[in-house]
Amino acid sequence: MVLGCVTLPHDNQQSEIQHTHTVIFLHGHLGSARQLSQKIWDSEDDRGTSLQHIFPSVKWVFPQAEDVYIESIKEEKSQWFDIWDSKHPDQRRELQIPGLKKAIPELVHTIQEEARLVGLEKIILAGVSQGCATAIQTLLNYPQPEEAGQDQRLCALVGFSGWMCFGDCSVQESRDILGLNEIEGPAPDDSVYRNTPVFMAHCADDPTILMPEAERVRDSLTGYGMTVTWHKYQSGGHWINSPKGICDLVKFFEAQGVKNYKPEDEEREPNGISDLVELLEAQDVKNHLPENHEQEPNPSDECCLQQLCMGVRALELQPENEADFETTE
Repeated sequence: MVLGCVTLPHDNQQSEIQHTHTVIFLHGHLGSARQLSQKIWDSEDDRGTSLQHIFPSVKWVFPQAEDVYIESIKEEKSQWFDIWDSKHPDQRRELQIPGLKKAIPELVHTIQEEARLVGLEKIILAGVSQGCATAIQTLLNYPQPEEAGQDQRLCALVGFSGWMCFGDCSVQESRDILGLNEIEGPAPDDSVYRNTPVFMAHCADDPTILMPEAERVRDSLTGYGMTVTWHKYQSGGHWINSPKGICDLVKFFEAQGVKNYKPEDEEREPNGISDLVELLEAQDVKNHLPENHEQEPNPSDECCLQQLCMGVRALELQPENEADFETTE
């Protein structure tokens, strides 16, 4: 069965911009493709620019999960698979198997359709929360590429507020649990997931998925031989920190060869304190803020510079004669 999708096409209003990459982004538990597409649109970098405008050559595809029976509430709701308790995903994990076993082949088909347009190595598979867990299992079970000579990897795997199905299992053990080998078709290819770089982001104030679960994702994927870029933020809730997290994601996309079309000389909103901090750091003045401090300094905070640059000695120069200074209105 083909999944329904919300699609944001690449920006074809400018003739020089061609479709180069596709992001396939999976929504979370009880979410929807439309809600996620709006949330991506509303998330901006430190210049107030959305990802779609930063990367106009990228097509965004948001698959919609079908309704799945939820054992805990005895109802059908939109989600990729059933889960008993999101804070403790190992509880009754047998409930996860039927949904994953159905969703993964459908998502593989979606990836293959998009790969025919730009190549598998230009596909970014992403997910938030349960969508992240589903994306991980889809990548781990991705079959050998259809065309000979095709790159044995995706462009990237991206996860926000993610957690791990069968996180205490090896890749082969998780495959055996799902039993996807019973479905006709090419066998999973280990080189695909091992060669695919990963971006994972999690916020300490996420009320739904706690930090230990996110760290387990990082550790599990690293243990599978994958290269994981990990970012932890103090704020952002059950999503990604904005604007810092979006800026980090932009840098990661650029490192994977996704072209940033924003003019290099485009001016951002001036911030006197931030600009001064950058200048001081460029002159090797140590920044004494904690490494996990993600918020922009408050320009109204009189102690801000003292806190940021404790090693700087302030000198007060008093003029011998007030006439030495000119005052202008």
